[in-house]
Amino acid sequence: MDKFYKANLKIVSEQNKEVLPKPKQFKYLSFLLDLREKTILKILIILLIISSIFFIYKGFTLLNEIPVNGGIYTEGVIGRIQYLNPVLESSNNIDIDIDSLIYPKLFRFNNRTLQNELVDSYTISDDKKTYDIKIKNNIYWDDGENLTADDIIFTLNLIENSSFRSPLYPDFKNVKIEKINDYEFKLEIEKPYSSLISNLTFGILPKHIWEDINYIEFPLSEFNLKPIGAGPYKFKSISKSKEGLIRSYTLQRNDNYFGKKPYIDEITFKFVNDEDELMANLQEKKIDGANYISYNNTLSLKNKPYNFYHLYLPQYQALFINQNLNPLLKEKYIREAIYYGINKDEIIKNVYNGNAQKVESPFLEGMPGFDPNFQNYQFNPQKAVELLETNGWKRNPETQMMEKDGKQLSISITAVANPDNEKYLSILQKQLNDLGINVDTELIDGKLIKDDIIKPRNYDLLLYGELLGNDSDIYAFWHSSQADNPGLNLAQYKNSDVDKTIEQARETLDPEEKQKLYSTIAQKIKDDVPAIFLINPSYTYTLSDKIKGFKSQNLISPSDRFENISDWYIKTRKKIF
Repeated sequence: MDKFYKANLKIVSEQNKEVLPKPKQFKYLSFLLDLREKTILKILIILLIISSIFFIYKGFTLLNEIPVNGGIYTEGVIGRIQYLNPVLESSNNIDIDIDSLIYPKLFRFNNRTLQNELVDSYTISDDKKTYDIKIKNNIYWDDGENLTADDIIFTLNLIENSSFRSPLYPDFKNVKIEKINDYEFKLEIEKPYSSLISNLTFGILPKHIWEDINYIEFPLSEFNLKPIGAGPYKFKSISKSKEGLIRSYTLQRNDNYFGKKPYIDEITFKFVNDEDELMANLQEKKIDGANYISYNNTLSLKNKPYNFYHLYLPQYQALFINQNLNPLLKEKYIREAIYYGINKDEIIKNVYNGNAQKVESPFLEGMPGFDPNFQNYQFNPQKAVELLETNGWKRNPETQMMEKDGKQLSISITAVANPDNEKYLSILQKQLNDLGINVDTELIDGKLIKDDIIKPRNYDLLLYGELLGNDSDIYAFWHSSQADNPGLNLAQYKNSDVDKTIEQARETLDPEEKQKLYSTIAQKIKDDVPAIFLINPSYTYTLSDKIKGFKSQNLISPSDRFENISDWYIKTRKKIF
């Protein structure tokens, strides 16, 4: 740099007393630096860029996504609403699902653990016949009215009044209820009943809404479609077709909910006629989830943005044997041969791809009464054939079917029509054909099977599932008083010793004593072979991958999938921790 330029630069610098150069002056920087200084500057600039990128990256890694309010969840369901009323709800899962989001309960099940909801505390008397229950006092109905013991007493009185025809009537017909104060009441029973507390999981109705509605108008009230509740969600709207059929039902977040408030703004239930229509909606992404699809249908959605949760309910599938319709089935050795001839592992592998558990008795794994060492008839086709041949049956060389006295050994198996059961029956048919037992199969529309098949007990063997309660109380399924319609004793099983043992198990609150009684029941049912216990298939719940926060858990009923609904979310924001 020549002396003349340096002299000019000195004059400029003396005239400009500002500490920092102006941005336009940086263009002269290269004239002030020698080669070494320029190299150092370049290195510093590169290091500055690298460190900036590093700190920006680290900043993003420290940002966590947290859920925020917003979003709409749409679930497809097969069927229609009947009564959104916990006093009237029966076996319609849609009613039960929606009710669980609208109505508060004294107790709820979460991962099969009984938890207080409305209840603050309770005590049980020494004789196990009196229950003193205190409820929380900060709970309000959707219309702002306070929820008190009067609402609980009113709801239970409706259930106990036979004129209202509540499906819950048998569980509470001998329960007396007495108000102590606005937030405390007392229940009294004639003899100990171990399931009383766990049965207090029905929704509570608001007395001020329903008290002037008589039993005739009760099922017709508009509040059965536009309910007033106090749950995490409340009624928003109904969409109907031109013909008046309900197409969808929408709930909105209840911002006054006394528990943890949900993140998702709205939940819409979209009603469809069958599984094919449900699958079409999933394929076209018109819905975000489905309350149930058969396992085989999940395979066609593998490349779609859905998660499949395989959940277990306290249920079992069995072949219920009707000894009254087919005289051959009165023979115990024939029932035993059928049992020996069924390979459950093949069913689990080929129908459910391993997502099922073998069942040996009415008492399921993880539930009271389950005995891991108990075994029923195990797969042994040689033993099955021996039983038949010992009793005079011989194979016809042409048909390969067993015959005796000119009569073929033939049975029929009936099931609900769906893709899983179609494959299920095909496997059972082949397994029993291999023994020489001719099997006719019949698949019945799910909307018809109750009226056409179950109520009149019109089947030889019925492939069907039974959903147990929360504490393995099998009274409804195996007590002889339930053998005829509307009872659920589908095998029409009658054994006075089993009846007495079931009644004793209902009365004892001692877990060890209950376990012994359940073991006795399991052995007696095994000895009598009224049914063939098969498997507990997983309940497949389908959710869009945009829905976060769902917790996979063991359920008591399908509606329990909503037990952590307040943790579900769609929208998020970033936050530095």
